[in-house]
Amino acid sequence: MSRNPNLILKEYIHGEFLSTLYDVAPTSDNEAGLIYILPGNPGLPQYYVPFIKSLQRLLPDFRMVCVSQAGCDTNSLRLQKPDFNSQRYYDLDDQVLHKLDVLKLLLKRYGYFEDFQKKRVIIIGHSIGCWILQNLLLHIKEQNWKIYNLSTIMLFPTVKHIGQSSSGRKFRRILKFAPNISILTATAVYYFCKYLPNRLLQTTINLFMNSPPKHGLLATEDLIYSPSVVYQCVKLGEEEMSRVAEEADNVKSVFWSGSWNGSGRPGNIMAFFAHEDHWIGEHTRAELLQEYSMRDNVQFEIFNKDDGIKHSFCLWNSETIARKVSIWIKKES
Repeated sequence: MSRNPNLILKEYIHGEFLSTLYDVAPTSDNEAGLIYILPGNPGLPQYYVPFIKSLQRLLPDFRMVCVSQAGCDTNSLRLQKPDFNSQRYYDLDDQVLHKLDVLKLLLKRYGYFEDFQKKRVIIIGHSIGCWILQNLLLHIKEQNWKIYNLSTIMLFPTVKHIGQSSSGRKFRRILKFAPNISILTATAVYYFCKYLPNRLLQTTINLFMNSPPKHGLLATEDLIYSPSVVYQCVKLGEEEMSRVAEEADNVKSVFWSGSWNGSGRPGNIMAFFAHEDHWIGEHTRAELLQEYSMRDNVQFEIFNKDDGIKHSFCLWNSETIARKVSIWIKKES
């Protein structure tokens, strides 16, 4: 269980995909829509709770849901075992199917398919969650889901050439010399947690993360006390280096055109970029802007250097990003 009682996740989905779900009902009597948040890597909803709370204060009519990546359930005893070699790895394709399954569950549970012309669905992706978002919408298009008012927001999207970013190049160099880095990292974390006193472990995390806010510290504790989840996250990072390269043709033709919107009108896309981002190369950002910024259904915004916005916004900039997201959602209604 989460070590912070304020971050206890409301529901646990166990089945083919082990994951956790943070599901917060609207604070008003009228449920105007669903905001479905796909996290980056590591894919834990615990990191996003301040962002969700800030967003809900600004959009009280919306249900807020953040789902972990498949295999990133820190509440699961099955994922706290040190036998990583026998553990199933949930790859990027699994992650897309998992998000599709959870979204279908939510839309059925809360009556969105029956009331599809009135209620809005907004899917927010962060980092690799944006790549998952793109491919999720391809499935929605293929299966002809009846979602009348569907739009998307991409926060610091790592949707192409992630291996060419500054952090991507460093990670690829590590992989070159330590190809089993996922097992090595998870094993090291397992023994750190087993033998280091809890106080010393917290101090180490605090130093490594440059004194993060409390929710980030506690979320990271949740992560490292589940070394099998660490294995999953690092292995997912390995796959990202090779899979997230050139955009697929159907992403270019279907996703960016917005043809996945059930209303027949192009679905709207909003993408936010940091001034500098160690997971998105400047050349990659420039390519995306050059290719898609002229489309009527696509908007881009790049933060200024003075804004201090980081790729890991959910640690440092939750309130600012929540405000930006809420403004766009209100204008887009």
